[in-house]
Amino acid sequence: MISLHRQKLHRMAFSGVYFLYFCGYSIFASFLVPYLVECGYNGAWCGTVTSLSLVVSLLVQPAAGYITDSRIPLRNYLILSIAAIFFLSIVGQRGIRQPIGCLIICTTLAAFAYPFGQLLDAWTDEIHKTEELVVYSRIRAWGSLGYALTSIWFGWMVSRAGYNGYFGIQAMIFCSILPLLLLLPFALPNNSKESLSTGKEPLLFTASFSILLKKKNYRLLLILFTLYWMSHRPIGSYLALIVRERGGSDGLYGAVCAAGAATECLILFASVRFMKHFSSKGMMSAVLVIGLLRPGLMLLSKSVSILFAAQIIQSMAFAIFYPVSVQAFSDAGDGRIHNFSVAAGLTTTSVIGTASANLLSGKCCDLFGAESVIWLSAGFCIANIVFYSYVKGAMFSSNDSCVRLV
Repeated sequence: MISLHRQKLHRMAFSGVYFLYFCGYSIFASFLVPYLVECGYNGAWCGTVTSLSLVVSLLVQPAAGYITDSRIPLRNYLILSIAAIFFLSIVGQRGIRQPIGCLIICTTLAAFAYPFGQLLDAWTDEIHKTEELVVYSRIRAWGSLGYALTSIWFGWMVSRAGYNGYFGIQAMIFCSILPLLLLLPFALPNNSKESLSTGKEPLLFTASFSILLKKKNYRLLLILFTLYWMSHRPIGSYLALIVRERGGSDGLYGAVCAAGAATECLILFASVRFMKHFSSKGMMSAVLVIGLLRPGLMLLSKSVSILFAAQIIQSMAFAIFYPVSVQAFSDAGDGRIHNFSVAAGLTTTSVIGTASANLLSGKCCDLFGAESVIWLSAGFCIANIVFYSYVKGAMFSSNDSCVRLV
């Protein structure tokens, strides 16, 4: 049994890693579109770059999950990712001005930055099985807080000083994660020869895919969560342009993002008390219904206050969605390839859903203006509710009596 002192240390270190990671993620992901627009690129090019960045991260994630299950301890892989992000951030400021440089830098950064978060989720879920103080929702809340604070600060900064520090600040934030990673537990990969019992051979990479895709509930979860991201991201990716179209600034955009992230943080902390009394199936139903309210409100009114209200409502849904999705992929996966099961599922759904939404949204922005993505979001929300109503009984485990990761 791991001592309470060690558990508290790990909880604090995980919380710090999530906080700093989402500080960097806020800058890289949330401000990428307005940054590229500032560099002179149009909406379609922004959609292309963000979508290809996500596709590259989708190709990298299965390999990263398998490697951390079979070859390299997860902590070591994250340290290597930070080194790569630091290097790419340093060279990014110059290369971003040319289209080919922009594409290479953004996609390569995404290959290390996006899987980082999903691997953290898988790691936290695994540690929770032996350390009860390491509670996913509480730790993930610190990430939301980091996102909120950075959104306010960076939005305020670029409104006054421009985007000159876009890459340099990211590099410093990711480097500050390193000391905290060294405080976290070092463990052998679950699918290595040293971890498996005598006589068992580690699963091969192709066999890992086969095992997961043969499971009906895992396949249905992939469809459900992909549709969720397609409903969520049209507004999320182009919210900065919607704010500008309604007469706001990047500072206002940062404030709207921060309001949502702060709500997400509070819900994640509060979920420790209330979500454990509800099933994943019931919580997912709530997520889909609440998610439809954001585009609904934004279609009803173009006031600034509606932007804040809509973002807060979406963040409430997202705070419930993420623990449910991590737990669902963990339960539907295979213990030998836990990192692969969780991280590949989270990345596949978020990347395919976001990339598809970004491409469609970028084209809609160029043809009909930024407001058109709100209708796109509403359409996907309705489609997902219909799909879920037909297949929800086959998605979650038979003993789905509560949300575990709270």
